[in-house]
Amino acid sequence: MRLKPSRAQRELRQAKSPFSNLSDRVQMRSISELRPYPKNPRKHSDAQIAMLMNNVTKFWTNPILIDETMTVLSGHGRLLAAKRLQMPEVPTISCLD
Repeated sequence: MRLKPSRAQRELRQAKSPFSNLSDRVQMRSISELRPYPKNPRKHSDAQIAMLMNNVTKFWTNPILIDETMTVLSGHGRLLAAKRLQMPEVPTISCLD
């Protein structure tokens, strides 16, 4: 015997998640448009960049997070890897969307 979902369960299913259609918000942007965050505390070694270069050529699952001024908030290493690979564009997502 199958139970009917409660009203709260139905409403929860119908509620729009902030993560729904996340892939629709990813935009390809020119590398030249993006600016690294000047106070980024992380430094990436050549070995890390080489590993990222290998990964982004095979698959790119995590877009670079940017703000309204095209400043990179997260993904500096991926951006460096893309620059070394001379990629014209990278996937980005805005924190304001």
